[in-house]
Amino acid sequence: KQEVGTGGDEVTALNGWKKADVWALGCTYFEMITGKPPWNNYSNPVAAMYNIAMCKSAPQLPAEKVHADGQEFLQFCCNIDPEKRPHVSHLIYHKYIKAENINEHGQYVGEEKIEKQHQ
Repeated sequence: KQEVGTGGDEVTALNGWKKADVWALGCTYFEMITGKPPWNNYSNPVAAMYNIAMCKSAPQLPAEKVHADGQEFLQFCCNIDPEKRPHVSHLIYHKYIKAENINEHGQYVGEEKIEKQHQ
């Protein structure tokens, strides 16, 4: 078993990769919803990377394609500031992916509809 250092560069690098994984999850989610990768309007990969690095906000999903809670989930994952992205272990608690907010057909119904069903 290899131990990770208790401070310094090793821990910082490990946390940075976890935040990159959250970013990658957001990009994958975006592509699953739209059928296209985020920032797909650039034909040149270098231009795309430059513009992603310079952008000030996460990609936006079309409102008609996803519930506002799904848009919020994407914003959390693709926050431009890696320090503001949630840790991977916190994502499972987001309301958009909690099992109790999914109906028997696998569709997100939101907390509001679930609460009405239990009243």
